Amino acid sequence: MRIKIDGSQIPLTVFAVENVGIEDWAPKKQYGTEEMKTSPDGKQLYSTRKSLVFLGDNGAENGITMTVTNPEPLEEMTKYELGGEVIFTPWVNNGRVAVSLIVEKLVKKQG
Repeated sequence: MRIKIDGSQIPLTVFAVENVGIEDWAPKKQYGTEEMKTSPDGKQLYSTRKSLVFLGDNGAENGITMTVTNPEPLEEMTKYELGGEVIFTPWVNNGRVAVSLIVEKLVKKQG
């Protein structure tokens, strides 16, 4: 089940531990193939292997994967909010609930 929601409605902060340059965002491929992965509306998805930490109301969150449709550079030691439309997909991984996020963009958190 996919849920479309405005990113500002999700109480999650993305913390960039290190700089993420535009070149660090790679097109996401379908698992086990060379075929590019796209969002439900056909936009190319991008992911990074750089260190990002997901912070919820109770601290660091596990079991979250994130791709973006509009990748931008991220500054190290900086917090970002989810911006634009987000597609939230819960799923089960080894008996634990996990979440996949397709995020339109990350927006530098003010304050």
